[in-house]
Amino acid sequence: MTRQGSLAAIAMGSLSTGALFYAFARPHSHVYFLPEWLPSNHLPHGLFGGLGEHLPTFLHVYAFILLTVVVTTPSFGKLLPVCLAWFTLDSLLETAQARPLAQWIAAHSPDWFNNIPFLGNTRNYFLSGTFDRLDLLSIALGAIAAYLTIRLSCKGAGPFDEKLR
Repeated sequence: MTRQGSLAAIAMGSLSTGALFYAFARPHSHVYFLPEWLPSNHLPHGLFGGLGEHLPTFLHVYAFILLTVVVTTPSFGKLLPVCLAWFTLDSLLETAQARPLAQWIAAHSPDWFNNIPFLGNTRNYFLSGTFDRLDLLSIALGAIAAYLTIRLSCKGAGPFDEKLR
């Protein structure tokens, strides 16, 4: 398997793990992508233990950094900006779930969002979400883990500025 194929497989496995988390460890009423007909499997102590509550934020940033590298083929010199961009985006989305800011965003979300898949859930995302400092930590750890995964997968690939493929 090629290096980008391996990174894509790791990213898809990470996203699948996150989907399993949502399917088995969160109430379906709080998950946008789960159909209502799916039986609720909310586990009282969580599928992944105490760390499970922060696993999705870790996996999201980790997987999307890997997928960005697979799709865009940045050089090592552009790897850090990719990691920082996803860290920033995920951190902003987490921070925007803090009560006063979430209420402001929900109040100012345009009505036409309701007619667009994914955007129609904007108000609910912010109002039903919960800001958690440990999620910010898991986002940072996910970005670092992705950076290290990519660097280790490219070990021996050539000079620092060589393309990651």
